[in-house]
Amino acid sequence: MKNLKDGDLLEKPFVIDFYADWCQPCKAIAPMVEQLAKNKPGVHFYKCKIDDAPGLVDKYDIRGIPFIVAENNGKEARFAAKQNTLVTELAGIGL
Repeated sequence: MKNLKDGDLLEKPFVIDFYADWCQPCKAIAPMVEQLAKNKPGVHFYKCKIDDAPGLVDKYDIRGIPFIVAENNGKEARFAAKQNTLVTELAGIGL
């Protein structure tokens, strides 16, 4: 997984995991996101630390974390990341 900062280019299809070091729910979901990244080699997974990328936080209108933004074949998914819905949400756009 690549760390994403303002100005970085995204390769598609992609999944961005917005997080903060102090966020306990972010830490809880991180192993699941990392496992998904290993299981889906054709998808570009990024981690975006909200404190390091205010431009991306604004661009994607992130209001809470953990939060996932994903894009595949022109379809976008945006959702609060939860362990029990992460796989289902990504499957909804074919990831």
